[in-house]
Amino acid sequence: MKTLPWLLFGVMVLAQWAAPLHQVIQHEQVLAQGELVRFKCQAPDPYDPLRGRYLRVAVDNPKASESDLKGLRPHQEVHVEVKVGADGMASFGHVTSTPPVSGLYLTCRVPGYLYTPVTLELPFDRYYLNENAAPAADAWLAEKQLDRTKLTWVEVRLLKGKAVMVDIKHDGVSVNEAAK
Repeated sequence: MKTLPWLLFGVMVLAQWAAPLHQVIQHEQVLAQGELVRFKCQAPDPYDPLRGRYLRVAVDNPKASESDLKGLRPHQEVHVEVKVGADGMASFGHVTSTPPVSGLYLTCRVPGYLYTPVTLELPFDRYYLNENAAPAADAWLAEKQLDRTKLTWVEVRLLKGKAVMVDIKHDGVSVNEAAK
């Protein structure tokens, strides 16, 4: 009977290591195998004492139409079709409750309220930077975004509905490079 507590303890320790390890593996898999898409965005730099410095990425969120709303519940997970246009920028398409069989899609959440049109919650909205580089990146980006003739975009890798932000660029120049 003395082995049962040790066995349970061992299972708990394995579970505590398995959960974060699984998340890291998924993240790395999306980075390695995911398809790169670009979304137009704005990126102001807030400071949060608990999370540190990051660029808050403001992408035009997908909206669920009246027909898409049928059967949706608050906080439900949904799948949004991602279409890449002729200019290379991605946009959102049809919203469904089941993942599409083919093509690019992103898994989002329905917010806690259902007003028409419903703006879905994207799984990415913060791009974390080095604590010292974030103010310089923010100043550079704020200056560059005054020129409305050039685009700012976020590069995201998509794989099976999962998304990982790779970089933020303005007119092809990376925020990470500009902060150096």
